[in-house]
Amino acid sequence: MTRIFLVLLITLITDSTFGMSCEKFRSQFSDEQFQVLSKSYHYGLAYNMENTLTALAWTESSAGRFLGSGDPSYGVYQAYIPTVVNRLKLKHDPIVHNLLKVELKHNEAFYTAHAITEVLYWKERRDIWWNTWASYNGGYRYEHYYPQQYAKKIYERIKIINKCSHLFVMAPTLSLNSTTFILVAKYTGKLPNYSNLERFIDKHYFIGFVYNPII
Repeated sequence: MTRIFLVLLITLITDSTFGMSCEKFRSQFSDEQFQVLSKSYHYGLAYNMENTLTALAWTESSAGRFLGSGDPSYGVYQAYIPTVVNRLKLKHDPIVHNLLKVELKHNEAFYTAHAITEVLYWKERRDIWWNTWASYNGGYRYEHYYPQQYAKKIYERIKIINKCSHLFVMAPTLSLNSTTFILVAKYTGKLPNYSNLERFIDKHYFIGFVYNPII
């Protein structure tokens, strides 16, 4: 009897940490928030990082609920403005920073492209996904305590996202902004996996699209 109780207790503890039901997972988010997660999933799918990008959106801004106000990080994925300035080879100037705050809060293609670019950057420099997640938070100090705790949180959330991936696959009326892929190609030289995008985007339009060289 005692053994059965212990097995049940362990099962309950396990379920509470990473066995959340998909219904409970979905109920945590408004329709607008879940749309943010669904888009993150499919943008990420184009670069084999669907679970990671979705977990980042969930963790960094509560799926678009908190976009930043006074911190140097803004947007759904909380992009660090000094990093964005350097990537764009812009001047570190208050006006530039303020303009980027607006873009990172409201320009879906822009903030998504920078998140994907950041993940790709660290993925190329880290041996495992865990350290990639830690670097997204802590940069080159990824081995420190807080980045490692951050990676642990991402890992736990990815298990839930992976379990409930059917919710994203079945997401209705989802459309992706092709400019996102143009920007990622500009920043990294990497093109998306078209086979994962055919349902959501016209690749012929993507091929012929002329991006704004300013961004």
